[in-house]
Amino acid sequence: MLGDEIALKKLLNCKGATAQFLCPQCANLVPVTSRLLSPSWLVPLTCTDTSKLVAQTIEGVIAALTRLRAQRATMASTPFDELERYVGWVFDTFSIITDAPYPCKS
Repeated sequence: MLGDEIALKKLLNCKGATAQFLCPQCANLVPVTSRLLSPSWLVPLTCTDTSKLVAQTIEGVIAALTRLRAQRATMASTPFDELERYVGWVFDTFSIITDAPYPCKS
């Protein structure tokens, strides 16, 4: 996917290239250097076979943001930042993606 990464990151509050899950539209695209490549359903960024990509679902996004919301109050800043990088999303109660009607809104 070609696009304006900075604009997408700001609009969607996703981590983009700094995350373990790189693409907000894909549930299984990871960096080539990822330690997560052992499950066969994960696809490295260098793969050109788009049939292997699994589309992200709203349920997957809600699950990630719900996990972040639950951990935000209990984790220090650095471990929480690492968790955001792992799941690929930034939790911000004022972002477009956490706004109603999604259940991950705090």
